Amino acid sequence: MEAENRRVVICTIIVLANAMIYSLLRTYKQINGLHFIFSLVYIGVLLQWLFSIRRRFIQSDIRNNLTAAAVLMIFWISERYVKYALVNEYSVINRYMWYMYYIPFIMVPVLMFMSALYIGKTDEDKIDKRWNVCYVPAVIVAVGILTNDLHQLAFRFRPGMVNWGVDYSRGILYTCALAILILSITGMVIQVIRNAANKKNYKVLWLTGIIVAIGIMYLTGYTSTDNYQQKHFLQMMFEFPDFTCFFLVAFFESLVYNHLLPSNSGHESFFALSSLHAGLADNDYNVRIKGREWDAPTPSMIKMAESWPLYIAENSNLLKCIPVSGGHLYWMEDVEELIRLNEKLAETGDYLEEERLMLDESVKLEESKRSTEEQNRLYDMVAKGLQPQLNDISRLLGELSEDEEKFRSQMKYIGILGSYIKRRSNLLLLAGMDKVIESSELKVSIEELFSYVSFNGVSCMADIEQGLILPSEYALFVFELLGNVIEAAMPGLSALMTALREEDGELVYYIEAAAPTETLSEGWYEERYRTAGDNVSYGQESKHERSELLLSPDRIARKRGGHNNDNVLSAHHEFSYDNGCLEISIEDDCEFITFSYRIGGEEA
Repeated sequence: MEAENRRVVICTIIVLANAMIYSLLRTYKQINGLHFIFSLVYIGVLLQWLFSIRRRFIQSDIRNNLTAAAVLMIFWISERYVKYALVNEYSVINRYMWYMYYIPFIMVPVLMFMSALYIGKTDEDKIDKRWNVCYVPAVIVAVGILTNDLHQLAFRFRPGMVNWGVDYSRGILYTCALAILILSITGMVIQVIRNAANKKNYKVLWLTGIIVAIGIMYLTGYTSTDNYQQKHFLQMMFEFPDFTCFFLVAFFESLVYNHLLPSNSGHESFFALSSLHAGLADNDYNVRIKGREWDAPTPSMIKMAESWPLYIAENSNLLKCIPVSGGHLYWMEDVEELIRLNEKLAETGDYLEEERLMLDESVKLEESKRSTEEQNRLYDMVAKGLQPQLNDISRLLGELSEDEEKFRSQMKYIGILGSYIKRRSNLLLLAGMDKVIESSELKVSIEELFSYVSFNGVSCMADIEQGLILPSEYALFVFELLGNVIEAAMPGLSALMTALREEDGELVYYIEAAAPTETLSEGWYEERYRTAGDNVSYGQESKHERSELLLSPDRIARKRGGHNNDNVLSAHHEFSYDNGCLEISIEDDCEFITFSYRIGGEEA
């Protein structure tokens, strides 16, 4: 028998023995002065039940309702003893203690009914909050009885309250209090029957049915007369408060016994019937309850498992333990399959690691291959784009003069070509890696090129706006254009200025060359941008006449105004490219050549 059931049986025996002794003494009228002892026994049993409620019921609403009911039961029995043994029979205090007698009379059954609503529910379930309305009539009736002196709706007395203790009649509030008691008990019985019907398990009704039958027997034969011959044995054994309290306690213990209410009990039968390798230990780690099929671990093992799971190699189990109220819960987990899976997972991990290393090497090899191919492509592009300058250097090195002055001039020009090749190679590599080039890179390239041009006595200045982001192809064209202008203008070139800036949302590039030996040929622009669009225009102007030449892949047309002048003093070039605009003007009479390159819009 479980410990909790043993306590219930012991308390039942104590209550019955106390009641039987009380009945005998009452029959022979030897009860005077002994009410305190009998009341004290009942209070002790109710206190024990109160403590068991706090321990056994996890559901907070059940625990709180039953706790309140137990406290009111203790108050009920104590208040009755004080009223009859210690207070003057016809005093005002005695009368109000009589009224207070009906507070537990009303509230205890209601609290028990609210707890019975959890029959068949789990620890997490909640009842509908609308059931709380049941407290309203109970509180109203209780307050009404406490204030009976004002309205006498519970008990009616003679004028002046003469002999109020014996000469009175019961009113409507007393009837309501009795109705609340009967309806609450009836509702509890209905809840039990409904649950049994829903689960089609009527075997759980036998114990509760016996208790209800005893209650009905007591209430139907109840009489307030002091004539002992008119009272049956239950009425002789129990006063009404005593019987009502222990009837309700017995009713709820029957629900717990039949597992109709969720409670923290029945551990021995649970572990005995289950296949769980688990059990309960006391605060000293000694096993008290365990499954029948399993050996109990030692206290030291349970203590170690409380801090950290303990692996038991003999049976590949993992012992775990957690503290619970009054002791410890331990259990074993079979980790043999988990160990096998971990071993297999480790093997798979090793295999995947090898695969990963192979894939990494393959990726590195592929990246190296692509990098080599890209470098070869860039080098081929650089070599192809700079082939004319390389050929010029090769030609000049083969034609070096023995004359020192001419030799110096040739080497200076070779220096210019070398600087151009170096910086254009760098720009070509940057263009191969990205679609844009910062203007700072272009500025560095131009300044280095100008440093070699200045060795030839040319005054050079570069004004490149910083922070601009240029399309790579535009940056390459700008530097190529500058290199070709320098190549055409040398050796007569005396001054060179170039500028790149943003004007009204457009990028504008200027080149001004003083005293150039030659100007760029018309064919260079047409060849450089043959695929840029349908039209390339070329115009000429002089102080006396204007002529414009429109060049396109399929036609050439010449328009002239004024008089013909074969000695062209000024030239104007213009053509479109990728929404950009190139403007080139040449003024031979002023010995100046001007280029204007616009990006991102039409010429203003």
